Amino acid sequence: MKRIRSWLAGHAVDLNFTESTAKLAGAFARQGNQDETTAGLTISFDVDKHLVTSALQAGEIGLFRERHTDKFVWLSTSPPKVQTLSLDCSSGQNTADGTFTLSDAEDLDGNIRTRPGIDIISAWATSRGIIPIHASGIALKGRALILLGVGGSGKTTTALALAQRGWELLGDDRCFLYRDGAQIKVASLYATTFLTPESLLRLKAGDWPDLGDSHHGKHARSLPSTARMAATAQLVGAVWVSPDAQNPYKLQPLSRRQALVPWQLTLSPALQTHGPSPALLKDLSDFSKTVKAWRMGLNWDFDQIDSVFRDAVSRETKKP
Repeated sequence: MKRIRSWLAGHAVDLNFTESTAKLAGAFARQGNQDETTAGLTISFDVDKHLVTSALQAGEIGLFRERHTDKFVWLSTSPPKVQTLSLDCSSGQNTADGTFTLSDAEDLDGNIRTRPGIDIISAWATSRGIIPIHASGIALKGRALILLGVGGSGKTTTALALAQRGWELLGDDRCFLYRDGAQIKVASLYATTFLTPESLLRLKAGDWPDLGDSHHGKHARSLPSTARMAATAQLVGAVWVSPDAQNPYKLQPLSRRQALVPWQLTLSPALQTHGPSPALLKDLSDFSKTVKAWRMGLNWDFDQIDSVFRDAVSRETKKP
């Protein structure tokens, strides 16, 4: 049994891997030994073909998500796996237990190796007020920008290119937002990424550690040792990015109303794992009101993007 401790937004997460699932441990950005801190979440990773087969037959559908009070269940046939999460709010410690069970440990899917336990962690995090978002995050001297956009808009490639230029990463496509007093902060979890063939070429990432192909047609990779991860950083801005060769590299301010659309898209992981709630809607409104937002076109000149983003972080940092 391999046991490691990771952290998310200051909360301890304990991870238990069997010999057949131990390779999944490498996906987590920060690892260390267990201390006296009580883990907010404990996940066990295992392989049990009979359990997965029985659960899928009982579910009678290919993809299944269900919540009963404080227990969550996810079933999937591609690849066959079962995930559960049980929250215990009665003890006063708000602890949680999760299980991630695969049918087969051979040739693990690139999606699983890149973000193991993501549904469990996202649902648990949402229950603690830590919101998983669909965005790439970068940080400079403790100040963060998140890059928003639809799939293929360039947010992952841009974030990783800036990590090659001195920025720290907070996530390639999944970050976590939380409140720390009056500040909104961004936390990281995984030191992995999904890249299209075009992104591999743009980033010259062919030698990054290979985690296999994903079932989305992308290449799963571990981040190179030169890419530094930030544990957390204060959020000072959100940038809605899209390829635009006509008017690139200019930050165009978005009104609060205009920013609601990209913010809505970022909340999809929280909605998928936990469902809609008044608290999430309030968070959405608060984010769009509190965090400066811009739209910017990309044309793959990463040095110019680096300069524009550094100026934006500097301006927002100097504001009272």
